[in-house]
Amino acid sequence: MDEIKAAVSQINILNAGKKRDEAFQIISKWLPDAEKFTAQVKTVDDYIRRLEQGNKAYEQRLENENDNLKNKISDKDNSLLKYKSEVYHLQEAIRQQKRLLDKIPAEVMEQIKKSKNKGRDR
Repeated sequence: MDEIKAAVSQINILNAGKKRDEAFQIISKWLPDAEKFTAQVKTVDDYIRRLEQGNKAYEQRLENENDNLKNKISDKDNSLLKYKSEVYHLQEAIRQQKRLLDKIPAEVMEQIKKSKNKGRDR
């Protein structure tokens, strides 16, 4: 590369033809290597582009999976809240029934128990 720069920088009005030919010969020697390098750069650039596309596809897939998992968590949270609400209502119903049973006089409860036991004995 320095050789090309030197040859081109030495061109002036007095030696333009000769120095131009020298610069052309130097560039001609260098050109196949430059073309090979350009082809390698293109190959690497294509590979990088494919990797980037793969990364984008992978990121999109991860984002979709993440969204799906968030939705599942949200659904589970909603189910949990629903079940907690059901448990609360059932516990409240049990408390109310217990309060109601506590209001029944002990003698009446004994009679009910005896009548149940008689029914079982038959």
